[in-house]
Amino acid sequence: MVARASGELKISWTNNVLTISDARLPGGKLEVWYLEAFCRSGAWARDWRQTTLAHTTTLTWADPAGQHLKFRTAVEPNIQVLHEIDVADDGLELRFELVNQGKEPVDLQWFEPACIRVENFTDCQQSNYSARSLFLTSRTDCA
Repeated sequence: MVARASGELKISWTNNVLTISDARLPGGKLEVWYLEAFCRSGAWARDWRQTTLAHTTTLTWADPAGQHLKFRTAVEPNIQVLHEIDVADDGLELRFELVNQGKEPVDLQWFEPACIRVENFTDCQQSNYSARSLFLTSRTDCA
């Protein structure tokens, strides 16, 4: 059982955008592109369009109080993803169940559940926020 939040945190989803609303957030909300991508193996060695598998997400149920959402995502060729988001104490709990409904294996190695819209946190736009971001890599040299 998920502990319900005592604060103002609420969630909603429309047109592939998850909106997390809370007065404590800059601008009162955080928008997240949900679900971003389902990816084949070898993602770092090829074009993004060749890496990703097409998918379509449908909202199947939304709690009127903004505390719980249920989804079904169809990932080509035959993957079904059932997933839920619950508001929990000062955060969210996400659960995923992926099932291959076909007879053949599918090269689905990993997925990106979220792409966060950061403009309210950086005072920049989605296209140029990296100027105010810290990126860590495995490289030890800066040359």
